[in-house]
Amino acid sequence: MFEKMSQHSDLVTGMSKRVGVDWEEVIMANPEKAKEYRSAVMQCTKCKELGACQKFQELNDSAANAPDYCMNVELFKEMQQG
Repeated sequence: MFEKMSQHSDLVTGMSKRVGVDWEEVIMANPEKAKEYRSAVMQCTKCKELGACQKFQELNDSAANAPDYCMNVELFKEMQQG
């Protein structure tokens, strides 16, 4: 279980960085956002596109948005807007 959580935490962090969301900065500014990060990781564990996500991150250093299949695409869009 811990390995799975670590893997998905890495995927959420990686996707976040690619779309311009810095969780460390967000949480430092507002510690309550740590709950959103935890929820994002839990949501990510439900994803059926793990391989596609890993490939997307391998091929893209940055992106305007997360792919549509991303379980957190709407959260990332909200966070990009402020």
